[in-house]
Amino acid sequence: MDTDDDLFDFVIVGAGVAGCVLASRISHRRPDLRVLLIEAGVQKDERTSGAMAFAGGFDSDLEWNYRSVPQERAFGGDTVCLTSGKIIGGGSGVNYQVFTRGPAIDYDEWADLVHDERWSWNGMLAYFKKAEMWYPSVEMKEKGLVTADSHGDSGPIKVSHATNSGKPRNYPLRKKIREFHELLGRKRVDDINNGQQLGYSEAFNSTYEGLRSFASSYPLGSNVTLWTESVVERLIMKGKTAEGVIVIRNGTRVRVRARREVILSAGAQGSPKILLLSGIGPTTELDRYNITPVADLPVGKGYTDHPNIFTYWTIDDPNVTMGDGEMETPQVHWLAGLPYDWISFAPADEKAHKMAEQTLNPTVFDRYAADGKMQVENFVLYACVDTSTRKNPLQGWPGKRVLSLMHILVDPVSRGTLTLSSADPDDAPVLDPKLLASPVDRLALYENVRETARAIQAVEGLNAVEFGVDDSLRDNWSDEALDIRANRSGGSVFHCSGSCAMGEAVDTDCKVLELEKLRVVDASVIPLPLAAHYQAPCYAIAEQAADMILSSIA
Repeated sequence: MDTDDDLFDFVIVGAGVAGCVLASRISHRRPDLRVLLIEAGVQKDERTSGAMAFAGGFDSDLEWNYRSVPQERAFGGDTVCLTSGKIIGGGSGVNYQVFTRGPAIDYDEWADLVHDERWSWNGMLAYFKKAEMWYPSVEMKEKGLVTADSHGDSGPIKVSHATNSGKPRNYPLRKKIREFHELLGRKRVDDINNGQQLGYSEAFNSTYEGLRSFASSYPLGSNVTLWTESVVERLIMKGKTAEGVIVIRNGTRVRVRARREVILSAGAQGSPKILLLSGIGPTTELDRYNITPVADLPVGKGYTDHPNIFTYWTIDDPNVTMGDGEMETPQVHWLAGLPYDWISFAPADEKAHKMAEQTLNPTVFDRYAADGKMQVENFVLYACVDTSTRKNPLQGWPGKRVLSLMHILVDPVSRGTLTLSSADPDDAPVLDPKLLASPVDRLALYENVRETARAIQAVEGLNAVEFGVDDSLRDNWSDEALDIRANRSGGSVFHCSGSCAMGEAVDTDCKVLELEKLRVVDASVIPLPLAAHYQAPCYAIAEQAADMILSSIA
């Protein structure tokens, strides 16, 4: 059953990070405007509130439980979990709360690519600061590094470190894992979020007092109408103008009109899907499902993600990992935040750089090898964590005295696609990030796994022994042996982007090219991978976009 049109000034599709920021900023600056914020998921769920409350995610009703097509060059040809949040706050409501911005060079390359300095590091810094309320670590305060130059102190998102996060998190392995990062050849830096990312630093997380701090913290004005458990099927187009959206709400198909703009903030999977279903995308893709074309744009063509591999290590020391002792002591509250201290970034090793020079086109290689670029990220969790959702999980999981060593490729050169599986809005999109499709990516990630294996075993007094591998494989770090490990515990870290890339599908104001009254504001507009965990960049992107939108209607 269809209902009559409702009319709003702005219709924002998706109440994830970007949607919450936009609705909050627009509604408070312009209380005279009517804003509709539409979310497919629920408004709130207690499974997500705690800092360690991410177990409610995979395969639950709180996420879009999408999987990739089989990845031909990675993970044994298996499919990979590509989940995203389905709740107010989106991914920030179900993620692991790691809060990294990426290096300045990533944003400067973005700005150069699209010829707009607003997307450079200097152009974005004020918006990073605007989003956060930073609680500097104990060491930072002792060194007098608490400045207003790089961080905010009054934003909606609380960002902290283990040593100053409102509850005791004095992890016993802090010094030994610091040694691990130094054995990797990483130098200590005071602040890995100040644009200079090379080295290791105390990790940043959107966590405080044992609670997740996420996008639902952005207050909505009284002029915002919030619809939850409502799914947008497609746009209402009149020629080249977006006039509204068609929504399934309480089993009824509702037509909603936007007087000023429709803004898609449904994420790097949801926004391109809506565009394609609405006739905006490659004509060949639209023709396949008899969708009337509106604009021939490369929607879905630049889809990419960060691949990762976990390795696991048993240690001798008791009561130093989560689950091996009391969960709350005067020194450590194990549920107060992701159990780790340090995070580090580095360029790919010399072998990967040499292969990149030989195989990539000069423009791509120059970006890859630019000063300050990072390709790999590492951290050690004092707990058993597996994000791979493999079909065949590890057997005999000890549950304690295990470290999880994370390896992430944060600057992949592989590019994939997002396409439709049908013209039915209920059907999931076809997701093919082509993880590790480039031999450069595979070499960079595998060399990183090899170097961390050497370093973790060299930490004095740690006595780390790899868990979950046959004895015949334990000291074998060949590509073939790493394939086995990757097939067991590798996948994505859910940082998809590029599917509505700026300069290709949208302009530098996030307006969809060739069309009127339509923007996309979310990770899908990021034109080049960022060496970051994408919640921090998405807050800044949306903060900047909010200013652009408000300036355009002043």
